[in-house]
Amino acid sequence: MKKTKVKDIFSNFRKINNVTNKFNLNKGKVKKSKGLHFKLLQSMFLISIIPIIIICSVAFIKINDITNSNFKSSSTASTLGTKKLLDSEFESIINILISFSKKDIFKSGNLSPKSTIEEFPEIKNDLKLIKESNGAILSIDFAFDKSKSYYSYPEKTVSSDFNPTATTAYKGGAGFANAGNGSGVYEGIAYISNIYKSPVTNTDCVAISYGILKDKKCVGVISVDLDLNAISKTLTNILDADNNSEFILCDIEGQVIASTNEKIIGTKAVSEY
Repeated sequence: MKKTKVKDIFSNFRKINNVTNKFNLNKGKVKKSKGLHFKLLQSMFLISIIPIIIICSVAFIKINDITNSNFKSSSTASTLGTKKLLDSEFESIINILISFSKKDIFKSGNLSPKSTIEEFPEIKNDLKLIKESNGAILSIDFAFDKSKSYYSYPEKTVSSDFNPTATTAYKGGAGFANAGNGSGVYEGIAYISNIYKSPVTNTDCVAISYGILKDKKCVGVISVDLDLNAISKTLTNILDADNNSEFILCDIEGQVIASTNEKIIGTKAVSEY
């Protein structure tokens, strides 16, 4: 009886052990199955995500190219716009000087080498009108060549031995007028000076002068002093109204002529940019 019980116990133990082994075997298969399933999902994810990464990279490059292109186009348009505005400002003044040079008094026979401004009161009136027509004009001057008769508006205090024909502005305007032996090859070309400080307002200026011809000879020169700060403010107001842009305009030597930053006008601070 005891032997039978022992056998039964051993038999039951073997059965339990067999069941446990089968369970562990099935468990290993499940783990392997789950591992294969995870790897399959991982592979599918990588296969699907790689094209998306490529598409996004290409899109980013194209968007960057378009942005850079738009920026360059905008910068070029802004530069050209500023140039047109500045050209327009100078051209309008030059056209006024040219119009003045074509007055009848400079073509008539009443004009002689000894003529003075006092003989032609309309000259004074015209100079005043020109000055008051443009806020950037600080002053306007006129001088006859032979008599050296001189007038400025507003009137400037000059010494008794002042020679208006010896000034840089006069020589510049007369130089273009006399160039080509009076052939008129330089007709319509005005002289524009380098930047200088106005002795009256202590602001940065340039002079624009134009020689007046009669019988192919220069008989006088009209010139204006332009306030660069006023021109800069005009440009700034126009550009700010368009796109709130910032600009720096300099001459060939790097000196700032106009800018949204008034502190650098008249300096060579453009080299810092």
